[in-house]
Amino acid sequence: MSVQVSVIIPVYNTGAFLRECLESVLGQTLAQIEVIVINDGSTDDCAAILDEYARADPRVTVVHNARNRGVSAARNRGIDLATGAYIGFVDSDDVVAPEMYQVLLTTALDQGADMVKCEYRMKRGRRRSAGSALPTGRVRILPGGVQAVQAYLNNGIDTICCDGLYARELFDGIRFVEGRRHEDTQIIPRLLLRAETVALVSGTFYFVTRQPGSFMSSFTESRFDEIWARRELHRILSGTEAYHRLRHRIDEQIASSIIRTLSAAYESRTFPNLTTMCRTLERYITRDEIRALAKNRRIRFTHRILLHGFLATPATVILYGPLLRIWRRARKRLPARPAAKGR
Repeated sequence: MSVQVSVIIPVYNTGAFLRECLESVLGQTLAQIEVIVINDGSTDDCAAILDEYARADPRVTVVHNARNRGVSAARNRGIDLATGAYIGFVDSDDVVAPEMYQVLLTTALDQGADMVKCEYRMKRGRRRSAGSALPTGRVRILPGGVQAVQAYLNNGIDTICCDGLYARELFDGIRFVEGRRHEDTQIIPRLLLRAETVALVSGTFYFVTRQPGSFMSSFTESRFDEIWARRELHRILSGTEAYHRLRHRIDEQIASSIIRTLSAAYESRTFPNLTTMCRTLERYITRDEIRALAKNRRIRFTHRILLHGFLATPATVILYGPLLRIWRRARKRLPARPAAKGR
């Protein structure tokens, strides 16, 4: 039986969640899958759990790294080993619905799509089961290349890679950047630019666990990599026919990342003072680049004001978080707008 889908699972010290994750992947309604698990130097009981599953199920291949090299290196190793026509990714503390890969593969084959993405749901803490997927049926088809990247920039395609299925050929010459976080933010536009057809399935099939102390629930300096990943879009798209049209939206995302990251950094109390925090930022983007963003009249006015304020006095970032929360609470209290009447 030929392998249709290769599922790559990087693992690092997630023993409390690992069995549930593996059961959800091995319990897929699609039988023609291989599961490639990269144990990235775990120091808990992950190695023993993985060896147990590999002995019991021939679809499971386990690679044990002697030391931790990071999620990008683990995924890259999995891509190198994959034999399936399509590749999917699962994080080892997440679970997938039983129908996920059957639906995504069927959609890819029916639509001739190089990339298929579904919807995901974020949950905190442990849960017993992913259950079945939420209702699905609608499939939106987009041409790949610049049009797909534009949809991505307009938040029509999400950033994470784990809710998708990708033709293996998309990764020819493309790999996750090692030694960086926000690796999905950097690679998804590159894959979209290479794809010919992208399919978006309306249905929730992937379930993310947000653990206390995980990368996105705590603040470390690597969170600044989001700014790096957004800036990379300029390099990736430079020279395309639509770059002039898209670069203002890229600038908008970079500005949002700067403000969001600085606000989170300040609220986390990770840095001893504002000076240290701002010097850290300047390792990821220069003040001249921030100044150029602040002068771009095509991006949001409030972002330009905040960036100008930051250049004048970094303490401006202190106000951003509280003001944003006040604004969001105020918006919730506003009466709903009446629906527009059809002509």
